[in-house]
Amino acid sequence: MDNIKTFDLYVGKILAFLYKEFPCKCELNYKSDFGEVNAKIMFATLIWLKDSGFIDFESTINDDFIYNAILSAKGLELLKQKPKSLENSISFGEWLVSSANSAKDEVIRKSAGEVLHYSLGFLAKLF
Repeated sequence: MDNIKTFDLYVGKILAFLYKEFPCKCELNYKSDFGEVNAKIMFATLIWLKDSGFIDFESTINDDFIYNAILSAKGLELLKQKPKSLENSISFGEWLVSSANSAKDEVIRKSAGEVLHYSLGFLAKLF
């Protein structure tokens, strides 16, 4: 699997996890929370999501434990969007959670890719 596909998969898993836990801050131990992962790409994905303003967390421990992780206001607002293209007008967050529950990597990657694609237009409207 190439880095972009792996990135999309991890974005989907992380956002679904934090959406389910919202508004509570939580700890992520991605070696146990997400099964077998490429630690380098998972950590880079977490940092990218934070730097891009989709999530926030207090600190990291040993590059595999994230302390006090939560969706940011921007991340929550994006995941609450209900685009007409989704069946029954479910939100992106509900779609990601459903995709993550399916445990099918291709479904999770596709969902996360759509969310990130939509975010470009959505964020442009905010600024």
